[in-house]
Amino acid sequence: MKPLWHRIPCALMAACLATGMALAQQPPASVEISHRMTPDSDFVTDTVSEGMNTIHVVEDRGIVAKTAERGGRFPVHLNTVNRQSIRFTSTPRVADGSFGISMAFLAQSDAMRNDAGEETPLPRKASLAGGKVSAQAGPDGRVKTESLAFSGMTPEQLQIMQTTLTAILQQVNQVDSIHVVAGKSTEQVIELNVPVATITTMALKMTASYRLLEVKDNVAFLDITYVMDFGSPAQAFKVQANGSGAGTMEYDTALQRVVSSTTHSGMEFEFSVPDGTLRLQSLSKQTQTMRAPATGD
Repeated sequence: MKPLWHRIPCALMAACLATGMALAQQPPASVEISHRMTPDSDFVTDTVSEGMNTIHVVEDRGIVAKTAERGGRFPVHLNTVNRQSIRFTSTPRVADGSFGISMAFLAQSDAMRNDAGEETPLPRKASLAGGKVSAQAGPDGRVKTESLAFSGMTPEQLQIMQTTLTAILQQVNQVDSIHVVAGKSTEQVIELNVPVATITTMALKMTASYRLLEVKDNVAFLDITYVMDFGSPAQAFKVQANGSGAGTMEYDTALQRVVSSTTHSGMEFEFSVPDGTLRLQSLSKQTQTMRAPATGD
């Protein structure tokens, strides 16, 4: 799994995770961060995303009255929790060095959380649980996007995943790995154009700074900070957003696999639609843990 995708909004995150993150084993003073899958792997990623969200009206062009007709009012305060589990597998290399990869959605759920910490499940129109994406990767770990195959999805999910995942992987394939040296901050700038469903395309720019604290018992401990800016073209539905965050990550350098990560971020989104402009302010915490598959996964 790659640090990059920990900062992408949750709707995109599942697609992006298919590219994985590997930390190639290096001398204790450094590690290599690569946005590639590795062969002969089988693990599950459990992700919990918790958000405190407030929506304000910046410019009213009828949205306040329409919301009132439905019994709502602004500002809107929402505390949400999203959970998902994804299994990543890859085959051993074949003669030419290539290998197969797959991403299976095991579980996905959303809930509202009240001030007492109690959760109320939210219905999903269509969960990705049961869906699967598979592809072939070249000897260097770059995913061959022409080989992407999808199963267990509705026609609408298939269209969204095909468009989004293909576009992301084509761009991630061009991102070079970076070396992080103990005691020094290493910066990486990544720019992507990410389709969001069939609504628009988001231009994303993320600047991440990695600092390697130590390597102990084959586990690399890193701090990461990042800033993000993204937005869509001037269309009927327009979005501008920015934010920043920080967190910690642990990597098993022998297995070339993330052990765990926790990030905290603050984001501000401004949405412009025909009947008004809204501002969403969000504080979130995301925790990811990687584990061996259990019976039934």
